Order: sequence, then C-alpha cells, then structure tokens
Amino acid sequence: MHPSLSAGDFVVTRSSKAPDVGDIVVVNDKKVGRIIKRVRSTDNDSLMLCGDNPRVSSSSCDYAHPISSVIGKVIYRFQLPSF
Repeated sequence: MHPSLSAGDFVVTRSSKAPDVGDIVVVNDKKVGRIIKRVRSTDNDSLMLCGDNPRVSSSSCDYAHPISSVIGKVIYRFQLPSF
C-alpha cells in the first residue's frame, strides 16, 4: 500500500461492513490472510480492491472479496518512534 502506508506502520480500524469506494480496509483473504487494500468498487455483497502503488500488482486485486470478509476500515496510521 505504499505510498499511503509504509512497512512498519500500525493502523487503527473501525468496524465497517459497508465500506465506500476509496476507503482503505483490512480484509481477511482466504488465500493469503489479512491484507490492507483500497476499495476500488462495490456491489451488494462483494468488493474489488486495489493497491496504491501502480508499479506493483497484487493477485488479491484480481478477484472480488465478500463484504463479510472486511475486518474494518483504516481510520488512523502511525509508526512507533525508533530509539
């Protein structure tokens, strides 16, 4: 999800069973586990996802995900300070 999110970022989510196009969501993908992607489109019971980096593709963006697999909508991101 770079450039919106970077390696090492932590995210805070809010439950959302009806994400909007453009939202960043955490989804429980049956094939790869938990993923963070942006919502590209939605219909009644599924959504299509996309990443923010146009130079890198993700196979998880090639198929529809059930809306029931959405864990939450990202509402805040942060990094812990390095010491």
